[in-house]
Parts: sequence; structure tokens; C-alpha cells
Amino acid sequence: MRKGSHHSKAALARIRKGCKQREKHYSPEARAAQNAALAAGRQERWGGEDPAKVQQNKDELSEKLKLARSKLTPEELEKWCAHIKAAKSKPAARAKTSADRKAYMAQHPEVYEKLIASQGPDVNKRKSEKMKAHWKVNKDAHSAAIRKGANKPQAKKHKSAASKRAMANNPALANRLGERNKQLWASRRPADWMEKPTDWRIIGSELLSKEHMSNKELAARLDASRIAKCPYGDTWQASVRERSCEKFINQIRGWVKRPGRVAESK
Repeated sequence: MRKGSHHSKAALARIRKGCKQREKHYSPEARAAQNAALAAGRQERWGGEDPAKVQQNKDELSEKLKLARSKLTPEELEKWCAHIKAAKSKPAARAKTSADRKAYMAQHPEVYEKLIASQGPDVNKRKSEKMKAHWKVNKDAHSAAIRKGANKPQAKKHKSAASKRAMANNPALANRLGERNKQLWASRRPADWMEKPTDWRIIGSELLSKEHMSNKELAARLDASRIAKCPYGDTWQASVRERSCEKFINQIRGWVKRPGRVAESK
């Protein structure tokens, strides 16, 4: 027996032999042959090369599934659907489904042509009307779900990464969006933007960055940026309720057309 081992030489020899057999059994060639045999067996069970037999077997299976689903309680049906969705959402399952669909379409061009022909203007119009009617009834719930999903950190991360990839792969798009943002930002500024003092432009930029902003929030942002010094006290937050500071901010609000709410001054 080898030093430090709990197995005898004969046992170790059997283990090595078993490992070699497993490596041979699970080699890529063996796995390919096994998958081919399984596919042939499935094809044979479905009816072989006879399309009518295959379709008959599929119809029978569909009827059996409908019968089984009809016997489920609402809770069991919901659990069953969730299980199927989870299984289909796995990357490996989605890749396999996509590959199988492409292979089937390549072998049956008439099915692909029929699918394309079915996507005519009338079909798309019916789908659009059906979707609009569904949204009209469930608009609030759908909008809340979309906002909730878009505000998740992971969703924001994916969106940012996708935007960066699009900009990197398409410089023309990046330039076009950059020019559009410049034009949009310039259209929000007053015509005499460059004629006003620097502190006016800084505060105006903060007010233009949001649709609505209270004086309290504006003061906090100005103190955090440390760009414009408050002329009415040590900090903007400490002086924002003073009449002179409030009047100064209101002048800039009128200049950039971002009026405050009536309740802010109270």
C-alpha cells in the first residue's frame, strides 16, 4: 500500500482503470455518437421520416398536454408555467432553441417563406391594435413594472455598457448624438447666456439640469459643487431662506424660465 494512502495497490489499479474507461466513454467522439443515437431515437418515436405520422404524434402529445393542464389547480398551473419559463430562460436552453429553429428553417425553406408572408401589413396592424388595447387597460401596471425594472442597478449597468459599445462601434452615431445634445442644451439657454456673470450661468445650468428644482435642492447642489461662492453668507443652504438670496435666485429662475413653486418661499 502506498504511504499516506488508505487504498491497496489493487484498489488503486481498479480506480485508475475506471477513470480511463470514463474518459473513453465521455470523450467528445463518444458524446457525439451518443447524442446522434438519442436524436435518431427521438425521430423514430415521432414517426421516422413520415411527415404525416410525425404531425399525428405531435397532435396527440398536444392533446395529452392540454388534458393534463386542465386537471391542474390555478396554483399548480402557475407553478408549472414558472418552472417552464425558468427552464427556457437559461442561456444554454435559449441558445439550443435558437440553433434548432435556425436548423429547421434551413431544412424547410417553405416554412420560413410562409412565416415571412404571414408578417404582412394587416397582421402587423392587428398585432399593434391588440397591443394598444392591452396597454390601455393595463397602462399603469405596465409602466410601473418597466420603471421598476429600468431603475435596477443591474439594468442601468447593462444599458450603460450597451450604450458605450454602440458609441464605440459607430463613431458616426456618437458624433450625431453629441451634436444633437449640444443643440438641445443650447436651445434651453437664453439668447444672452454669455453676457451674464459667471454665477448666473452656474446657477442657471443647475436649474436647467432638471425640470423642477426647489431652492433647497439648488442650494445643496451649489454647496456640493463648490464652484460659486454664496454672496449672502457662508453657504447657500444657510442663506437660501433670506429675502435677498431668494430674490437673487428668483431673478435667475425668470431668466432661464424655470420658476419655483409657490410653497417654496413660505
